[in-house]
Amino acid sequence: MLKDNYITIKPDIESLLCIITEETDLIVNDNLARGKLVSVARISASLKGEKDPIWWDFATENTLCPVTQADSPEYWGDTFLFLSMLTSADKYPWMPVEVSEFDLE
Repeated sequence: MLKDNYITIKPDIESLLCIITEETDLIVNDNLARGKLVSVARISASLKGEKDPIWWDFATENTLCPVTQADSPEYWGDTFLFLSMLTSADKYPWMPVEVSEFDLE
């Protein structure tokens, strides 16, 4: 579908990328700024464990955005993106209920 309609879609994607670039530049130069599409989210990482195993503990909760009834089913705003999207998720945007919290990793 993209291949067949790229002439129609290309200007919209370019416009979106320009807006993201402008908003990102604004935020880089003014840490109080916020765009319509881009906003600042603070995350942190700390090294845990003294011997094997040593692992990184990430605090990324600030990157999550609550999903509302008005959002499309494809919106993944409240999904933790640093794990496996398939095996570590306990819910999916298109499913009305949570699935097992069992992790296959």
